Amino acid sequence: MAEISITEASVDDYRQVSALVVELLVELDPQAAEEVAAEGLDRVAQQLLSNGNIWAFLAREDQHLVGVITLHQCAAIYA
Repeated sequence: MAEISITEASVDDYRQVSALVVELLVELDPQAAEEVAAEGLDRVAQQLLSNGNIWAFLAREDQHLVGVITLHQCAAIYA
């Protein structure tokens, strides 16, 4: 069994973060592939990571990207 490593993404990793988010969105709704591609998520990921508005963590298995998790601080009555 291969070991999965988790590392915090830097601003330089914005393309990898964006690509994994795109894969997820297309998996959830394959018919939205064109719409998702047109969203410019590379730019959004770069901006959010640069501004410190999100934190992203990349999961790798044998040096291959296999997952991403993003965190965002926000307010909620229930939290």
